[in-house]
Amino acid sequence: MENEVVVNLELWSLIAAGLMLIIAAIGAGLSGAFSLLSRQLVVSQAQEEGLDPREVLAQRKADEKAAAGEHSGQPSSVLVFGLLTFLTLLEIGIATVPLLPSVIIAALLAMMALKAFLVAAYYMHLAKDPRYLTYVFIIVIPFVALILAALLIEYVT
Repeated sequence: MENEVVVNLELWSLIAAGLMLIIAAIGAGLSGAFSLLSRQLVVSQAQEEGLDPREVLAQRKADEKAAAGEHSGQPSSVLVFGLLTFLTLLEIGIATVPLLPSVIIAALLAMMALKAFLVAAYYMHLAKDPRYLTYVFIIVIPFVALILAALLIEYVT
């Protein structure tokens, strides 16, 4: 019985990894396509207005760099790192406390979700990127929830 659970958990892990890779590849493809389309629109618009497309693209790149430095309302990377470290230590602490397994699992899953959000928002720059990239990332969440639910059901039974 225990060997079956280990084999099933390994199978679910492989399925989850495969789904994540497929979704990441789709997201990367969409991101590249939107970037190329955006560049083409800028070039077309510049040509219609009689401007040099290279200068317009260079100015746009400079504006994007300047805007990236203006996110003073965003927490610093050091603060986010500190929060991630604190959450990791909290996870270790909760895992060692004698509580019901379902309470431990629920707490660890909640902290895992919070850590994933922090990493995605600040280190993957989803908080600053265009909305369509955020939507590509959000598409993954139901798959992750299904896999975690299946793992939890298998663990409990």
